[in-house]
Amino acid sequence: VAAGGGAVFIVADRTDGGFGQWLFRSIDGGATFQRVGAEVDAQNLCDVAFAQSQPSRVYALSCLNGVRLLRSDDTGATWLSFPAQTEGGVLVVDGANPDVVWIGANGLWKSTNAGASFVRVERSSGAPGVGRPVFFDAADPLVRYATGYFARLLSTDGGATWTVEPGSGPNPYTVVWASRARANVVLGHWAGWFFGGEFCYLATSYDRGSSFGATPLGCGNFYDGALVIADGPRAGEVYVFFRRGNDTDVHVSVDDMETWPKKATLPGIVP
Repeated sequence: VAAGGGAVFIVADRTDGGFGQWLFRSIDGGATFQRVGAEVDAQNLCDVAFAQSQPSRVYALSCLNGVRLLRSDDTGATWLSFPAQTEGGVLVVDGANPDVVWIGANGLWKSTNAGASFVRVERSSGAPGVGRPVFFDAADPLVRYATGYFARLLSTDGGATWTVEPGSGPNPYTVVWASRARANVVLGHWAGWFFGGEFCYLATSYDRGSSFGATPLGCGNFYDGALVIADGPRAGEVYVFFRRGNDTDVHVSVDDMETWPKKATLPGIVP
């Protein structure tokens, strides 16, 4: 699910009974959805992302029969398709420049021409490395956060260079999310235990990860943890799907990661 520019996008099963998934758009707040992207065969999408500075600009990463970068300049009504040299991964659009797009896949890839072409950001130039998510600061597009299993990475020059701090010792947290509403505010997880991609013991930092406060969400045992973290449609709204045994608790923060009341419990483990 992705929302922005007055539209909501979902990736769902094809309605013709065929194999795979299509891209659907709603422009009435989710009341109805129509398929979009048929002209570029938008199927089996890895990720969808909006340009913060130009909400009508939408990017999608198609992972069917070769990876392609799809771009719409009219909030998803029509699309263009460009080949991408990457594997399937995640998309991030620069906070200040809608033409700058990043793909995190088999390394970090960057486009400065709205997805028409990509170049790999080599590790020697300060890239955060393979398999590390990149997050953008809410106020300063030159500030980037990245995370590893036991490390925090910070760039203040748009990703050209990075500083690395260990996620151990007196500050055993790594960054797993960044605020969309406040500068320098990030969410971290305790790096002392990492199981199956789940985040244990979430805490908030107000100084770019230099220190973290009290733990609002913890783990009952080593098999619990946050499976998915996602922004909601409103500023300061963040969802955490937190595994509790064989079920999933949904916690929703509406005050930008200050408090996390439980919204619901879903039977089974939600991926």
